[in-house]
Amino acid sequence: MTLGRPAAALPWTETADRGLRQIKREQRKMLRRERRDAQRTIRQTRREERFALRQARREARLVLRQTRREARRELARKRNEPPLLSHREEVFNAASHGLGALLALWGMVL
Repeated sequence: MTLGRPAAALPWTETADRGLRQIKREQRKMLRRERRDAQRTIRQTRREERFALRQARREARLVLRQTRREARRELARKRNEPPLLSHREEVFNAASHGLGALLALWGMVL
């Protein structure tokens, strides 16, 4: 001890300086960890947002595909439906087909 002062009253000792450096080093490490964790969180959030956007697009495409498919099916149903005929037209159609069948049988016999 120099000049009769106790060791605690010395301004800086080598051990205190090492301790201070170690504390600063640990603080820098903590800051780096916090920064890295924040960046990871941001990346994860962005990934989740991209995934949600992709899912929404897929669902929209699926709905659009289903809507188109239903429209095509409805159009095919309309095309395949027989025309709506009145009672007179139905009777005439049956009579003409019956007459055609009789003539076809008569033609086969001859």
